[in-house]
Amino acid sequence: MDGIADDVVSYEHAGEYAGKAAVREVCESGLKSADEVSLETTELQVETQGDLAVAWGRDHVQAGSVDSWSRATRVFRREEGGWKMIHQHLSFPTQER
Repeated sequence: MDGIADDVVSYEHAGEYAGKAAVREVCESGLKSADEVSLETTELQVETQGDLAVAWGRDHVQAGSVDSWSRATRVFRREEGGWKMIHQHLSFPTQER
């Protein structure tokens, strides 16, 4: 969670989450959903300008019987100590390629 800003806002498949504690809770729930969880971001693109960066691609998640693809956009802000994610948007549908 070090790479996530305290004021992060995340629009995810199941809802909207504001703040690092809320994002931690939803991530923890997902990680506990199966014995093994894997996440791969493919087709990753990154653009930076000054202290902001935007990254987007396709997320492939495998967790137990779940095997899903979605679109992902993440925004980062350079802060003292490094880059922190300040926004995330995950969405369906997308087709597996």
